Amino acid sequence: MKRSTVYLGTVALSFAAIVPIPAQPQQPVDLETIVARCVSCHGQGGVSTDPDIPNLAGQHTEYLVKQLHAFQYGGRRLLQDRHSDDLAPVNRRSNPHMSSQSFGLDDDQINTVAAYFSSQPCQSGHPENAPVSISKIERCAVCHGATGISHLQDVPKLAGQKKNYMVEQLTVLRDHARAYNIVGHSTLRSSSIMETQAFTLTNGEIDNLASYFAAQSCSDPIRR
Repeated sequence: MKRSTVYLGTVALSFAAIVPIPAQPQQPVDLETIVARCVSCHGQGGVSTDPDIPNLAGQHTEYLVKQLHAFQYGGRRLLQDRHSDDLAPVNRRSNPHMSSQSFGLDDDQINTVAAYFSSQPCQSGHPENAPVSISKIERCAVCHGATGISHLQDVPKLAGQKKNYMVEQLTVLRDHARAYNIVGHSTLRSSSIMETQAFTLTNGEIDNLASYFAAQSCSDPIRR
């Protein structure tokens, strides 16, 4: 009788071990909480006060969604073969802060927060401060527009964006394309189209292009 009791207890323990315990449902994170997390760096309404952190206000929703997914994907493969067929279509970004901030967001949350910042009024630059001579502007204008107002929804608007931020991104893309010095960057980024365009840019040309787009008005004349 005693042996039977022990045996039944063993069976019960074994059964308990193989029956999964239902996961506790996570409480959804509301938009206000996510936005508060974003504006701590990107500024109220998505207008940054830090020259190294980009404005989000007025940016295309589709582009913001695409970038948040890229941060979620992270830089796990950035230092591996960039020409692998399975990686070719993927835009990859890695930034210690942004990768961690975007990690737990689901698709609905990403879509909602992107739409929120896209709906906020953008911040214009000062066109009178734009450089007079801009080398290689034509290669940017094809996708981003002559004054940095792209009408392609997955291509970012550059008008009024932070100069320092654009300098950093173009430098990272160029250096990644040249496959050198990328280990020294805290931010990693890969985009086949942008790498092709940035490959031959000098530091002076990058600074000039960033100065030009930062000085532009973000107001879209077509939508006035």
